Amino acid sequence: MSIVRIFQTAEEVEKTFNDYLESLKRKGYSKQVVNSKTGTVETLTVPKPPTVEGFSLFAGIDPRSIYRYNSTIDEEINPNTGRAYTEQERDVIVAVFRVYTAIKDDHIGGGLNQQYNGGLVARLHAIADSANINQIGSGTSLNITINSDDLKLK
Repeated sequence: MSIVRIFQTAEEVEKTFNDYLESLKRKGYSKQVVNSKTGTVETLTVPKPPTVEGFSLFAGIDPRSIYRYNSTIDEEINPNTGRAYTEQERDVIVAVFRVYTAIKDDHIGGGLNQQYNGGLVARLHAIADSANINQIGSGTSLNITINSDDLKLK
């Protein structure tokens, strides 16, 4: 179902997202860790991170519509219907884009501070986890490939 049919206003999107974030506080994953001071095994509850798919389930929308609207946010014509968006529909789409951005920001921040697996975050958000650097000068060539698994000099 279309996002602009589910949500009537940008405020409704924001309220639903905030309710979703509150619901995550009541959910979590159990993780067993060894206490380095006592040597005992303790069970921690790790908070469930926000995801596009989780928000979609919570809001009753198809996650593909979030990705679709995010990819067409700057277009004036709705590619699915060929009609122009109303100002209210554009406001809803922009609000959904902010939800997507907030989720992505949480993932990247969590990856940077090692709350989440950085490699998985990079893959989820199509962030390059490898770089090819070529330096050519004075007849010599240096090719450096850096990725999340190893470092190679050629």
